[in-house]
Amino acid sequence: MNDKITLAMDLFQEDHQVSMAFYCNIHGIKEGYMFINLGSSFPEKAIWNGFLAVLMRLANQYRNRTLLMAFSPVYLQLGGGRTKVQAMRLLESFKATEHFPFNEFRENLDKINRLGLDDNHPVNVLKGYSISEYEKRRFEIKLTKKKKFEVKPNYYEGAFMPARGACLDLEATSTMIQFARVIEYGVVKFSDGQITDTLQSFVNPKMKIPKAVRELTGITQKDVDRAPKSFDTIKALIHYLKDCKYLVGHNILYDFSLIDTFCQRFGLPRLNVELVCTKRLAKKSNLIVADYRMETLLKLYGIQNERPHRALPDATANYFLMEKIFNESFLVS
Repeated sequence: MNDKITLAMDLFQEDHQVSMAFYCNIHGIKEGYMFINLGSSFPEKAIWNGFLAVLMRLANQYRNRTLLMAFSPVYLQLGGGRTKVQAMRLLESFKATEHFPFNEFRENLDKINRLGLDDNHPVNVLKGYSISEYEKRRFEIKLTKKKKFEVKPNYYEGAFMPARGACLDLEATSTMIQFARVIEYGVVKFSDGQITDTLQSFVNPKMKIPKAVRELTGITQKDVDRAPKSFDTIKALIHYLKDCKYLVGHNILYDFSLIDTFCQRFGLPRLNVELVCTKRLAKKSNLIVADYRMETLLKLYGIQNERPHRALPDATANYFLMEKIFNESFLVS
């Protein structure tokens, strides 16, 4: 192990403040912790800023080692602009990189994050903590125990299209559930093969919409700033769906998880639904396509989406996609 570096990291968000904590073990030389306060950055951008700050320190002396990365590989798939490009170049400069189990570091990183916040370090300044300093102070750290929300999806396994239900689509600020804020929802109710009602609303997330999301969706800051706040709009959505037994969407687990987590956090009634995922249906049908993205499947069936990446048009297109898959494809039981 003396030719390796173990680097564990985690991202934290409290209200609108983002921070990161790191554990670093340069095997045979030294180990310790680091903390960085990233201010009110968007979580995706913050990850790359913090990661780059640490990589710059390590690459100066230790790029001839293998870097064991103890964090979710999903982090490396997030957008980050020029900062991501710089960080990826530094990653490539190491002898090799491998992913390493993260769970054993989670509790200590929580404590380091709390220690760093309590010490009130300046924004974007990487602060190091030695093992001895951490051991001395760890009993002083008061951890705020965050309630863990469990999402338990129940998927519809029938071979025929549900007679009644609703197609849901959300536009949000992040692909990561723990940091995402809803900015728009669209719902299409259906019964016996007909669309019976629709509902759309912008949602005020009380934060700036990331540029990438604005460009993708066309939703402006003004659109959400003048919309009702999250609690009121999600409460209205839950009321609208209260009698719904089947909830449909493309990768519906994301939309359902985001809504369900919100309901648990704010004490709203949770949806008791079976999920119908058109992505899962397409895979189950053994469709011959290059990928299972919604736009690919819509093109396959000749379905028009009048405004991709907007909640109500996406929900509407997804209804017709579900209808086509159930009626024209062979679902493998």
